[in-house]
Amino acid sequence: MTSEETDRQRGGAGSIGRSWLEAVGCVVLIAVVGAAALLAFAGPGLSGGPCDVPLAVVGPESAVEQVDDELADALGAEAIAVDRTEDAQAARSAVEDQEARAALILGRDGNRMLVASGAGPAVAQIFERVAGDLPEQAGGPAAVEDLAPLPDGDVRGVIPGALLLPTALAGIGAGMLAARRLGGRGRGAAVVLGAAGVAGATYAGILQAGFDALPGPGWGAAAVLGLGMAAIGLSVAGAHRLGGLPGAALMIALTMLLGNPLSGAQAAPEMLPGGWAELGQALPSGSMVAALRAVAFFDGAGAGAALTVLGAWATAGLLAMLLPTRRRIRDRVRAESSTRDARRP
Repeated sequence: MTSEETDRQRGGAGSIGRSWLEAVGCVVLIAVVGAAALLAFAGPGLSGGPCDVPLAVVGPESAVEQVDDELADALGAEAIAVDRTEDAQAARSAVEDQEARAALILGRDGNRMLVASGAGPAVAQIFERVAGDLPEQAGGPAAVEDLAPLPDGDVRGVIPGALLLPTALAGIGAGMLAARRLGGRGRGAAVVLGAAGVAGATYAGILQAGFDALPGPGWGAAAVLGLGMAAIGLSVAGAHRLGGLPGAALMIALTMLLGNPLSGAQAAPEMLPGGWAELGQALPSGSMVAALRAVAFFDGAGAGAALTVLGAWATAGLLAMLLPTRRRIRDRVRAESSTRDARRP
């Protein structure tokens, strides 16, 4: 056997070894990504519970303290954040403005618990149980009044959660189409914005006219859904422009593996463990759900922060799409230099 044949055999063996290493690496990567997805989707739900849910209470100071103690014993010291409120009207306004998730009014004419199912059915159900289980010495039981009831077409409140996947897919699809198939930065951004606007109006129309599952003004719901999809799509396209396919993949993973499960759509942000809720609300999916609930059930009250987050993601993605990258600037400089050299005598 000649030395050349020996080298070829060694090279083939090395190639086979590298291919097996790559296969093992792919298996490990898939397992890690799957485990991360499992933790993101199941972890907060399994370890979560009410955390600092604001409750406005109207009544004498001694009665309010007793209610606070009863809730701490029943749900945990950090589950409910009790805030004494001056009167019944102030308590009602706190719930309607999303400053409190519920209000307990202790009065001579009877005790009432004001809830808002539109802000999250899981939280409203907790306070409904609290109203029924409240002992007499603490002002219970209390009659329940829902200030933001769920629509007839969605009595279980599943629509915010059901919207996560369609809006994410539409935004990601528009962003990748703009990044990979459409030439011209302005044209790509226009396609993402146009697709988001059309999809938002379509989704809102289907849910309102077709299923009576989304209350509030249709234009408001369409605008929020469109802005949410635009924030996702522009972010994906911008990440692709800055980091290529790895950058886009990172943004997609951030949306699907963190944004969706931490959005609070299935229950409410207050049902997620501390820190996870804040992270979810800082991502496009969570802020879109919060803004949609505010527009649909509370006449827009409390939507400011969520809309600001969506606008920030959309603006950052748009700037990333429109601003020239270093490579493009370098290519332009080289082209101009070549043109000047060609013009010299």
